[in-house]
Amino acid sequence: VGVGGYGVDQAFLRLRMEGFRYAPDLVIAYAPYYGNHRHMHTRRFGKNKPRFVLVQGELMLQGVPVQPPMIFQSSCVVRFFEAVRERAGDARDQADATFLRERDELGEALITAMDEASRRHGAKFLLVTRMSQLHEGMITRGARSLNVRSVLKARACRFPRDGHLNEHGNRVLASAVAGFLQQERV
Repeated sequence: VGVGGYGVDQAFLRLRMEGFRYAPDLVIAYAPYYGNHRHMHTRRFGKNKPRFVLVQGELMLQGVPVQPPMIFQSSCVVRFFEAVRERAGDARDQADATFLRERDELGEALITAMDEASRRHGAKFLLVTRMSQLHEGMITRGARSLNVRSVLKARACRFPRDGHLNEHGNRVLASAVAGFLQQERV
């Protein structure tokens, strides 16, 4: 039940609200990287969204119910300037070591919560990521994790313009996941 453009926070909420209704045997979370730090913000792509924060190591959800945007926020001009402001903020965030540490801690807490929720619902969990530090952290916590950084390293796997996986990259990724699941007998 994936949705393009969601961060790990929205993916976790979607799993809780919708995904477990299907009684899955296996939950696969693909978190290649923390694109646009989506899980660190209450507004992305011109839309309001909920946000988790860590309070004494516990996930707390804020911004629910999500407030609809004001009428003027829907205009193309406002959305354009908001996108420019988001990019500038993202560039500042990338240079802030405290922000990056908090981003990584919150991301790992959200992935851990997905794993724990999956287990409670009788499903096996697999994290697929290109983030070595997250991969190692999840392995340490006893979660299944597949680091696909090396298999997706080839330029032939990505679109040059934006770095997203192309058709070949998706085949390589699917093959790596299938091979891992067979090897682990999941």
